[in-house]
Amino acid sequence: MKLATPKIETLVIKQLKTLPFNRAINMKHITALLNSMLNYGILRLPVILRTKIFGKESDYILDAQHMVAALLKADIKQAACIVIESNDITQIINTMAVLNNTLSTWKIDDYVNAYCHMPTKEDYKLLKVHHLSTGFNYTVSSKILNGTTGGIKSGKFKIHCTDADDMTKNLIEVTSLFDTNSCKFMLAYLTFARSIKKYDHKKFMIAASKAKKQFLISDDTTLMINSFHSIYK
Repeated sequence: MKLATPKIETLVIKQLKTLPFNRAINMKHITALLNSMLNYGILRLPVILRTKIFGKESDYILDAQHMVAALLKADIKQAACIVIESNDITQIINTMAVLNNTLSTWKIDDYVNAYCHMPTKEDYKLLKVHHLSTGFNYTVSSKILNGTTGGIKSGKFKIHCTDADDMTKNLIEVTSLFDTNSCKFMLAYLTFARSIKKYDHKKFMIAASKAKKQFLISDDTTLMINSFHSIYK
């Protein structure tokens, strides 16, 4: 197996930019790194992204923004950095997620926030708005807007469903009736409702209000889908 050889360049620290979705700086971490550098020198190199995705080509801190902040605090003008060149949005996000996993694993929120700041990823902004306005988790919002629960982390999320507004309203009514915020329950209902060619929500709600005491909310999605069908009949 042949590994890629990273490019190492000496860069001016003050010219490095931060990505709009970089995590917040922790001052205690900066102080700890500064003390470490004073005692042992620079033990790791910042990873820098050279890209044109935000317009003019610039160098952005991809990993080790605390290290860069510590270098600035130490009044160090230049430092050796690993430089990655890319204009592929998905590749950039995935690389940043992998690098950050050494300290804190990226969650789905981190991926959505990152893609929200990327050009050509407008659907991610709408996904975030739906998530925040409804209180549904991103998996459920994706199911409503896209029809599936995958693709968010890969950068492939797109809004496809024309019935999203109706499904959102219906799901809010159903979860309120059954008094649950179970993700599996919501996904089961969405799968059931979309499987009916001419779904009648009023008919379902009337039947569901009579059957809700006997309905079992479980981890078995298939069981709940079948139960929804039984109620609807």
